[in-house]
Amino acid sequence: MKTELLAGTFGEFQPQNVYALYGVPNVGKTLMVMTEVASLASQGIRTLWIDTEGGLNFDGGAGIWGAWKEKLEKRFGLKDLNEFVEYKRVTGYEELMKYLGQVVEIEFGEGKMGILRKGKTRRGEETVYDSFGRKRGNCVIVLDSLSNVFRVEFGSTLQNFPSRGDATGLLTHAMNLLMEKVNAPLITTNHASLNPSNPWQFAQMRGGSMVAYWSKNVAYLEKPKKRALDTYRKVWAFRSPLYKELGHNEWMRIDNDKAFVNSSEEEVQAAIEAAATAKRDKEEAAEE
Repeated sequence: MKTELLAGTFGEFQPQNVYALYGVPNVGKTLMVMTEVASLASQGIRTLWIDTEGGLNFDGGAGIWGAWKEKLEKRFGLKDLNEFVEYKRVTGYEELMKYLGQVVEIEFGEGKMGILRKGKTRRGEETVYDSFGRKRGNCVIVLDSLSNVFRVEFGSTLQNFPSRGDATGLLTHAMNLLMEKVNAPLITTNHASLNPSNPWQFAQMRGGSMVAYWSKNVAYLEKPKKRALDTYRKVWAFRSPLYKELGHNEWMRIDNDKAFVNSSEEEVQAAIEAAATAKRDKEEAAEE
């Protein structure tokens, strides 16, 4: 499956591989994935989009999907992007697992919680296999985001780390079964944790080592600190089959009419120089 943006970072999307994109809030992770989904739709590839955050507004209204759908359709020559996307909104971990065909229960105790696996869903209950899972191949899965279901339902205190680890393992297993069933790659968005004492340090992907090792392809989406680069993003490849060394990076830009597009170091430097020239001209005009 040809990638629109990440060819230089990951190569092509390969079935049953996990592609994890992480970053701080509002950096553009969902918009970047939406750009990829529209590009894949132009290749005839359908997408299952599992939304755990609720800000997408797939069915209309204010939100990322409504703001960019028509622009991406024009860019990729699509009549209706929604025809290639099956959308599922879930509000928590137990609901997500049930949709994936697994029944689990979060047990709350005094200052501590646990996770109990109870089996599979009963016949007649809606699961992913009732619609999307009926066809194999020529498809991709998006989980946007993996981090949010844990942030909502699991505590962040130390004594809850084991149960959260167990829950993460159950979820990755369920997603592996789905990827194998439909022979699809999985794209996940993930939240990032920053070190407040060191603003220059790279953010860490939330979810612990299990998520990092499960994702054979990991990229960090970073917004530069320079105001002149407000619409630019740098994508760092931390795990990629294309590069043995850590830290390979690519530049991208958010275009008002096209969403994410690939950029270059030369374009970035030109933007910085243009901003510096404009600032200097403004200062000189003020002195006069």
